[in-house]
Amino acid sequence: MYSKIIVTLDGSAYAERALPHAEALAKGLGLKLVLLQVVPYPEVQDEAIEDDRAKEDREYMGGLSEGLKSRGVDAKIEVLWGPVAQKIVEYADADEKALLVMGSHGRTGLARLAVGIVTEAVLRDVKTTPVLVCRCLSHDSK
Repeated sequence: MYSKIIVTLDGSAYAERALPHAEALAKGLGLKLVLLQVVPYPEVQDEAIEDDRAKEDREYMGGLSEGLKSRGVDAKIEVLWGPVAQKIVEYADADEKALLVMGSHGRTGLARLAVGIVTEAVLRDVKTTPVLVCRCLSHDSK
């Protein structure tokens, strides 16, 4: 049914809490797991800053990918630059048989404004791709 599973990551512990769910699905269905990170354009367009950030992002994603591979998951990384929600939607909708997995803090009201905007925008704008949203609360959340 699905061609691959895409899990979005942003370097936060909240986003990484969706990773075990995506990993279990990839293993169970025998699918490739794509670790997708979208880096917003920096406010200062400086090539050296962009090179350093790209290197850090690739190292972070590479570490996650290697861990998945050591557990038998076919994983690859994609690091894109640009408007986060828009790039996630474009990447996911490029393969209409992909499944997108995203973490969400599960907050409501004003707290949602700081943490749920990307997930909400993706859910609103995605055209063909099914989205699994994992409510990822911390231990101290109420």
